[in-house]
Amino acid sequence: MKKFIASIFAFLIAVSSWAETKERAPILLGGGFVLPYAYERAKYNNDTIETSMTSMGFNITLGALPQKSNWGVIDNFTFAWPQSISAKYRGEEYSTGKKDYKKLFLFETTIAFDYFFVNNNKFLLGVGPLLGMTVFTWSTEYLSSANFAFGVGANIFGLYKIADKFGFQFGVTGVFDFYGLGSVNTATTKNGYSGSTRDWSLTPFIGLSFIL
Repeated sequence: MKKFIASIFAFLIAVSSWAETKERAPILLGGGFVLPYAYERAKYNNDTIETSMTSMGFNITLGALPQKSNWGVIDNFTFAWPQSISAKYRGEEYSTGKKDYKKLFLFETTIAFDYFFVNNNKFLLGVGPLLGMTVFTWSTEYLSSANFAFGVGANIFGLYKIADKFGFQFGVTGVFDFYGLGSVNTATTKNGYSGSTRDWSLTPFIGLSFIL
């Protein structure tokens, strides 16, 4: 976490130094509240397992707003703590919550290339494709797991300015994960896996933005 925050500050310092000699696009730094929802559909012993998960957390947004064109780049970093997990298998439903685990954590990062079809001094609204990576870790008294997924999707990002350098941000990222890898560990064994996936997630967010 410390390295991540240090990297953001290093990036902002580099951008500020570069801006002294070259014209640049406005840089956005924002953050706020997120409510990620994830869904997975997998096969086990020729039967289908459907799993859904709700979470809550916060995000950091770093982006380059449009300048001479309507295109911009929006990066979202999501830090979330799952609240409930439900699964359906062979007609039966199973539910667990955060109290059933020692640790539940979800991290998602996306980079989107948005076209801002609304772009004026007061309001910006863009949509575009994205690349994403998700990390999900959990542990109980006897098991622990780390899962990585890579996907593509779309991003919607809006910014309403209440001052020249300050405003409200909102939006949603939607990611379809096509490849995953990870492991499930016990005290004596480590079982790894990798392959194609059919997972998707929606992450709505709202917060405040500063324009640098």
